[in-house]
Amino acid sequence: MRLLPLAAALLGALALAVPASAKTTRAKVVVVKGGQTICFATIPAEGNGIGCSSSYLPDTGELDPYVSLNPRGDAQLGERGDYPGYNTPKRTVLRPGDRWTWRGITCTSTPKTITCRNRDRQGFTIGPDGYAAL
Repeated sequence: MRLLPLAAALLGALALAVPASAKTTRAKVVVVKGGQTICFATIPAEGNGIGCSSSYLPDTGELDPYVSLNPRGDAQLGERGDYPGYNTPKRTVLRPGDRWTWRGITCTSTPKTITCRNRDRQGFTIGPDGYAAL
């Protein structure tokens, strides 16, 4: 019966690995804790997806770099000078373990990283190590 204490210890460690306060939000604008990445739900005229701007994205030209993801298809890097999201000043801060869902897209956060995937399991990760398409 030595396995019972070991199993209890493992379950306790797993419980500590996931923040107890992790939540799921459907906000229109989210910020990864630390402020280096902001993501927004795009207005329907822009495709019903999301867009993220970050200092971690590669420079794409004269305008601000961003990555967009729709409910279906690949993530797309681009640049723009306008803001295609909903006009709301309210921002929800994503803490480690939090999830953001928007019309078939789910994003999860770590202390400085956000990973988003759509229904096709396509997506991206943005964080201090840069940008990666999934």
